[in-house]
Amino acid sequence: MIDTSMYKEYLSPKHKLLHIFENGRDRWREKCKTAKAKLKIEKIRSRRFKEQRDRWSARVHELEAQISELQQVTTTPVTLDR
Repeated sequence: MIDTSMYKEYLSPKHKLLHIFENGRDRWREKCKTAKAKLKIEKIRSRRFKEQRDRWSARVHELEAQISELQQVTTTPVTLDR
């Protein structure tokens, strides 16, 4: 048997309560959809920043390798055959 003492007894007419509860549910759903859309946008934005950071990091390593290669070439003594 269900204990009905747990449930709140409303004094307002049921047709008015129905409208209030539906509006509350609809506002909650809209809030949830908005939050979900913002989360999706932020995930995409985060992924793009990570990809960009990885590209710049690869570019830095590439340039550092070129610099070290050029430094080795310039520090190597040049011998002239006479």
